[in-house]
Amino acid sequence: MIERGDRLLMRRHRRSAARYAGQVGQDIKRQLSIGMVRQESIFQLANRLRRLGGPRGLVATRGVLGEPGAVAEEISEGLFTRYGHWADRLVRTEVIGAYNAVADDGIQELARENPGQVMRRWDAAMDQRLCRLCRELHGQVVGVDEPFAHGIDRPPAHSRCRCAVGAWSRSWTL
Repeated sequence: MIERGDRLLMRRHRRSAARYAGQVGQDIKRQLSIGMVRQESIFQLANRLRRLGGPRGLVATRGVLGEPGAVAEEISEGLFTRYGHWADRLVRTEVIGAYNAVADDGIQELARENPGQVMRRWDAAMDQRLCRLCRELHGQVVGVDEPFAHGIDRPPAHSRCRCAVGAWSRSWTL
């Protein structure tokens, strides 16, 4: 389980991956993997990262260091210590990403057992916090091996995305 989680964590978000590169990124992935195996809550996982501290030194708080428009800050105590909400955002995004990766694996298995009958559906949390992108993706149905709109493979589409991928078949009724 830790090995599978390790492959999934932070893989899809280029700016975050750049921010948490090297040993810090490995430490974050290890702590998240351990916490997920122990079935810790979002709050417990975020506290785990706050205790870790996070990236230190010159840290990009916007964009990627060295690229135009990047904003950096000197942080001696650690990014997650100074800005606890960054730990929360990272945990929430990675947990939903891991959940959707496992759900997608189940959909793939179901499709192998029922060829041509199973598709994937994007489901968004329909409330006032729903973003424009997720509203557009909500309810979209694609083939098992097809990406959703904008080339997005599966949720999360962005930081703090709360969407889920689910199995769908024309023969099912709501």
